Amino acid sequence: MRHKTLDIGLTHFLNSRARSVLSVVNFFLLAILLSACTKKDKPLPPDTSPPLVKQVASLDTTKLLISFNESVNPELAAETMNYLITSYETLDVHFVEIDPMKMNCILTTEPQESTFYEIDIRNIEDLNGNKINDTTFTFLGIGVQVDSFPPTLTIIEPIEGDTLYGFEYFAVNAWDNTGVKKVSFFINDSLIETDKDFPYYCILDVRSLGEGEVYTFYATAEDYSAN
Repeated sequence: MRHKTLDIGLTHFLNSRARSVLSVVNFFLLAILLSACTKKDKPLPPDTSPPLVKQVASLDTTKLLISFNESVNPELAAETMNYLITSYETLDVHFVEIDPMKMNCILTTEPQESTFYEIDIRNIEDLNGNKINDTTFTFLGIGVQVDSFPPTLTIIEPIEGDTLYGFEYFAVNAWDNTGVKKVSFFINDSLIETDKDFPYYCILDVRSLGEGEVYTFYATAEDYSAN
């Protein structure tokens, strides 16, 4: 019986110690939980920084990309008067598109040339009302490719030295990489006809010309770049 009583007493003692330890642990856990619940998050400082221009790049002859480092006020960004583009003359801005993130603007301009431009960006604000510092960027315009190559032209008939009678067929072959706008036919520097459609030819009435005289027949071809 003593042995059994000792076992019961020891078990009761161990259970009491375990409950005491658990109580202490629970107390500390509760204290930590209360501390976390009562701790207040520090408020974020207000945004006082103005927006910055990250990039200005010409996309094509009439499109210009402007990228900001943060979202900007779309109404101010869409105002064409807030962009001044100059080189040796002013390049007008016709329209401004803004992406959904309000960080990129695409300006539609009058046709650019292959030269350097300066753009002044002003009066733009971010969504917190911070106004941009007047900013000037330099960019290279993408001008229209200038076609300086004239069309090629070959006279098919008549052949040099031919004697002509009555109605004669004057035909040429003309080609250009951008297209032939027109072919003009001449006699002694006088224009007699213009043909704008392939095949290029005209009918000559040589009966009105002086018999036995020598005449110069030639043709010119012009492309859409006035070459």
